[in-house]
Amino acid sequence: MYLPIMQSSAIPAGTAGHDLLPAAQMAMPLMQNPLVLHELFQSRSLMLQYLNGVVCADGNISIFRRGTDRFEPVIRIYQSNLAFLTAVNMEFNNTGYIAYHGEAGMDPNVNEGRYSQGEHRQVLSFFGKAAVDVAAELAPFTVTKKNHFETVLEMLNQPDGPVTKEQYSVRMQCFNSKPEDNTLEVKNITAEWLAGMFDGDGCICVKHNEKAGRSHLVLNITQSKSLSLLFAIKEIYPGTIAHNPHRLLWATANNIPAVYKALSKNLVLKRQKLDTILQHVFNVDITRDPVKGAGQRGAFSCPNTMKGWTASAWRTYLREPFLSWSR
Repeated sequence: MYLPIMQSSAIPAGTAGHDLLPAAQMAMPLMQNPLVLHELFQSRSLMLQYLNGVVCADGNISIFRRGTDRFEPVIRIYQSNLAFLTAVNMEFNNTGYIAYHGEAGMDPNVNEGRYSQGEHRQVLSFFGKAAVDVAAELAPFTVTKKNHFETVLEMLNQPDGPVTKEQYSVRMQCFNSKPEDNTLEVKNITAEWLAGMFDGDGCICVKHNEKAGRSHLVLNITQSKSLSLLFAIKEIYPGTIAHNPHRLLWATANNIPAVYKALSKNLVLKRQKLDTILQHVFNVDITRDPVKGAGQRGAFSCPNTMKGWTASAWRTYLREPFLSWSR
């Protein structure tokens, strides 16, 4: 069942050249059919690589205190998409717990293509033995959490965890010292891992050059904790490093096709948003390999027909369902 076609009155003036019906039809909510993650990947190992990217972006690994002298590991994933967290939990035999965590931020200015609705944020948590089981599967494919997973796995034979404050303090040093910079497993940066990272910390921006009267596409991954990680990704998928906050940008006609090839088959949360913008804003044929931009000299740019668009206008154009797409 396709979503209803939006009313033309909801679209700002100057957009007559866009093919709105296919864009609306592509934006199908993930909630319409149960999401089964392993069906989207050719093997479980590829799915685990993707989930490692998600954990790197939106996850947290720590030690949870239960009572005075009992401690246990906990692995958490934060997301506004409840269907996605439910699917992740299913892949680990529903051994985790999903709870309400808060509201995502509001961004009223989306002239650069950033739009959010203040969705309710959920957290999926695995405690104790369940956390150890998840760590055992994820650890071989980790890029940034090697020390964290090793600490969790050390607790496998200690179901009650460390029993003294001294032991607790020693173990917590692993989680507080940000060891990612000196323990990066660069060999594990795969297309699937990058897709998981992008689903969590990635952004699809449409930047407007008012003077030139054109818009262009920018993909980026923000990583405030580990600049070394961005440089490691850049070695494989060349782009531009920017700061405040640290982020890796892909904006040129040479860089976007390679990144899109890695992301297109592996994205879960942001795939249809990326495909919709490429096809119906930039008139890109995404079936071509490599994809090519529609603007001057092959750049991913187009005439600026979206000047002054609001968050509401962007969501109306893309028919963004409330819980189907990540922010």
